[in-house]
Amino acid sequence: MRDGVNYREWINAGFLTATAGSSIDYAALLEKILSLCSEYGVTEVLYDKWCASMLVGGLIGRGIACTPVKQDAASLNPAVRELEKAVEEGRLRHDGNPVLRWCTSNTRVEANAAGDIKPTKRRSRDRIDLTAASLFAIGGHLAKRTRA
Repeated sequence: MRDGVNYREWINAGFLTATAGSSIDYAALLEKILSLCSEYGVTEVLYDKWCASMLVGGLIGRGIACTPVKQDAASLNPAVRELEKAVEEGRLRHDGNPVLRWCTSNTRVEANAAGDIKPTKRRSRDRIDLTAASLFAIGGHLAKRTRA
């Protein structure tokens, strides 16, 4: 209720996965991530360092490469620009995901002195997690493409 969204509806529709209890079950989360890595052929996970050490250790232990992402404008700018371009060109497909739509609606960008941009929240309680995850994935793809 605090967030103004119906999490239960999103869980029932399959857009969110709930874990038992009143706090995050990191073992269940690790298993879900590993399942998705297997299903989609993911070999590398890019992540925000905040509270990630337990998950990252589990992923690395199971053979998934893990790369932290700096949360600054210079690091995120290429991914933000690519996401903007994909939206403008109609290449972004999200199958109407309401969680991604909500996170995206909460996302704003801010620029540094060099004109590089990064996502930010307009209010501290707004969630932009799926926007950030999308940018991490895009950034990882762009980095892999330039290394190839």
